[in-house]
Amino acid sequence: MYLWNNYPFLRYLLSLILGIWIYDFHLEIASYSILSIFSGLAILYFWLVVRKYSLFFSGITGLLMISLIGYGMAYYTNERKDVDHLSHVDIQEISSFSGWIVEDPIE
Repeated sequence: MYLWNNYPFLRYLLSLILGIWIYDFHLEIASYSILSIFSGLAILYFWLVVRKYSLFFSGITGLLMISLIGYGMAYYTNERKDVDHLSHVDIQEISSFSGWIVEDPIE
């Protein structure tokens, strides 16, 4: 346990990456569930800190909250959730693509 005391940023970073990684496994959690789980963990965290119950449990609770923040960041920045995304269009309906040329080609 004392090994991790020297690397606090690494603990937070790995916890955040864990939340993003869980989202990549297509574990779909509704947005209201994310907020309710986060709120419950926040209440538990503050209760543990005020009561000075255990540094270990309050630390684990805080890292779970950071993981939920990572999950939420991945969830809310996913472009495939947008209704206008190409993944929601039936393949049979697509006849062509159009685009804009922004700059002249460099030769």
